[in-house]
Parts: sequence; structure tokens; C-alpha cells
Amino acid sequence: MRGARDEMDKQRRNVIVTALACTVGCSRTADQSAVPAVEPSPPPSAPVAAPPASVAKTTGDKLLVTETEYQGWKYYAVYCERCHAPDAVGTADAPDLRYSVSSEGQVTPDSFRVIVRKGTENREENKVMKGFEGLLDDQRIDNVYAYIKARSEGRLAAGRPHRASAQQ
Repeated sequence: MRGARDEMDKQRRNVIVTALACTVGCSRTADQSAVPAVEPSPPPSAPVAAPPASVAKTTGDKLLVTETEYQGWKYYAVYCERCHAPDAVGTADAPDLRYSVSSEGQVTPDSFRVIVRKGTENREENKVMKGFEGLLDDQRIDNVYAYIKARSEGRLAAGRPHRASAQQ
């Protein structure tokens, strides 16, 4: 019985990994260790521009984000959205990340980084999250966290965000 369950878990993980690979346009199977093509992270010394406060206040634009949050949204869309739903609202199989990073959810930036890198496993509920070590470096994980945190705080509305430069 346990062997059959382990085989089902392995098959389920392979399906998730293959689906993730297909989402980003890779035709390899999960066993071929596909690495999705995404833009490289900006160098650590690159300045991170915040949207001008005057623009956000005068327009009431709840989709205006910093460059960090925008990059986080892009990586979230590639790696997280399939399970956690658009806008980080969660599904029956994956938690609402807006709550997770709130003070009630108690997921800190450090614990978020560990969870994303290593993944999680809850055998009681038969839920598994694949770790993204090797696919997402700390900078990219921090970008995703910044995006989710903006959603959690209500500064960022649901939908496709944009940077200040996109308005000009």
C-alpha cells in the first residue's frame, strides 16, 4: 500500500513539474530537469526605483509598483501562479499567500526564502510543494516576496501591475 502511495506521489510531482515546464514553453519532461528561460536578476547594486508617491496618490493607481515588486510579479506568474492562483489568493490545494506573509500568517522573508527553496510536504493532507532551489536565487525569491507583501498590505490591487515608467 505504501509503495503504491509513494509511486502516486512521484507521478503527481512529475505532472506538476512537467506542467510548470510547459507553462514557460519548455518541451522537456520533468525528468529532463528543464530550466525555464526568464530574464536574469538585476545586479545587486542596481538601483530599485519606487513609484513616485505623487503619481500613486494623485491617480489612486493601485497597480503601480516598484521595479522589485514588478519583477516579483513576473517570477510569481512563472513559478507560483499555477498552484497559488493569480494574484496570490490561494486555491483548495495551495494557501493564500497574502495571508501567509501577513502578521497573522507569520511567514517572514527568511522563512519564505527557505520554503520556496526547499519546498514543503504535508502527508496528512497529501499536499506537496516542490522546492525551487536551482531555479530561483535569493534575489528572485525576495522579489516574489515583495510582490506578495504588496498584495497582502492592500497597496497592490489584483491584476497586472505596471511600473511608473510605463505611464509616461
